[in-house]
Amino acid sequence: KNIDFVTWTTGAKKNSIIFSHNNIYYKDFTNEPISSWKNINLNKVRKKTINYLNSKVLGTKDYKYKDNKVDLDASSLFLKNKIDLNKPLVGLTTNVIWDAQITYSDTIFKNMMEWVFKTIIYFKKRTDINLIIRVHPTEVNADRPAREKVADRINKFFKNKLPKNVFIVKPEVETSTYSILDKCCSILTYGTKLDIEYAARGFPIIVAGDAITRNKKLVFQPKNKKEYFKLLDQLPMIKNNKKNDALKFAYHYFFKRTILIKSLEEVSYSFPPFKIKDDFLKQFKYDKNLHSICNSIINKKKFSAISD
Repeated sequence: KNIDFVTWTTGAKKNSIIFSHNNIYYKDFTNEPISSWKNINLNKVRKKTINYLNSKVLGTKDYKYKDNKVDLDASSLFLKNKIDLNKPLVGLTTNVIWDAQITYSDTIFKNMMEWVFKTIIYFKKRTDINLIIRVHPTEVNADRPAREKVADRINKFFKNKLPKNVFIVKPEVETSTYSILDKCCSILTYGTKLDIEYAARGFPIIVAGDAITRNKKLVFQPKNKKEYFKLLDQLPMIKNNKKNDALKFAYHYFFKRTILIKSLEEVSYSFPPFKIKDDFLKQFKYDKNLHSICNSIINKKKFSAISD
């Protein structure tokens, strides 16, 4: 009907929102030009970006939806599962199934679970490498727990007989996802935002789904299944030389496109995870970002934080 609209969603950071014109936010990111962030002066933002990425291990600067315990020592997990760390370890991170099915477009695979199944089948012949599948913790640790579980689907498909070099970490396991992935040589993703973080940490990432990093030249983005499995054939020798660009994009995503609003106040362990402050009008007077948001809506300009 040629009617302009604006969408919004909560950012990861406390009291922050992501806005987009005429699109849902992740599609907006996959379609925006690289020039939107490529010329960021990394010397000015490197420390701030790295500090924030490090904070995500415990989520100290992010919205809290549930008071989850996190174990930062993965050694007991590897020991319990008899994972030989002398072998290269490849990490695979999943999305919540309904999220991956509804929110993200299918690309080279029919859906996320086909990608998971085909990848496990591939690693059955790669006995030289271990694959560890970290099921997304929000399957259970969220205000809306998933009724369809990745581990259940895997065990049903393989009749509880996984290859000996494939390991599943269920969502209820308290071991930090970061502690697990830090031991990996490469990471396989579908739609999770962990690809932003780990590309910025210098890890090689292979994206098989419709992730925000697509079309950014920051990750390995196979165009079809044949390319995907050829990339897997190169493991564990794939290199990532895009760390600096990935840090620029991380700053762009977490600090510029994710806009901090002073008149919001965090309300932990609830949804939505914030409320509007009682002194909203007083805050509004001094909130440069809120004025920028209003200006972008009215004048159809790109959304970007002025103060981060």
